[in-house]
Amino acid sequence: MGDYFRMVQRTALKAGPNFAGHYTVLAAGCGSACQNIFVVDTRTGRLIDTPFIGIGGMPCPTSFYDTITDFVHFRSDSRLLILTGSPEDPGPDDTFTEVACGVRYYVLRRGHLRLIREVLAC
Repeated sequence: MGDYFRMVQRTALKAGPNFAGHYTVLAAGCGSACQNIFVVDTRTGRLIDTPFIGIGGMPCPTSFYDTITDFVHFRSDSRLLILTGSPEDPGPDDTFTEVACGVRYYVLRRGHLRLIREVLAC
């Protein structure tokens, strides 16, 4: 595991659970309108695989953000995680692909986030 991911793991364990009982969601800036999203199981210290790398604000229409203030939404007593914006999905050769702007709903089941609904902005 690289130094960056060890730092993410330590930060999550220090912060404590904030999602789905014993998980910690961390959002790390990756640009002016971008956040990398990490989910750590605080019981095991394991960084769980996510079906996305992060979330960005481009290429969303300006009006999309009139009422949106955060890219990621979650609660400590819920398994639902919501991404608002343009998700960055893993691509070939350690790259990513920005997909259509909208809202994606994921549920945490057995240590994996599963997409349950997607509502496109356009």
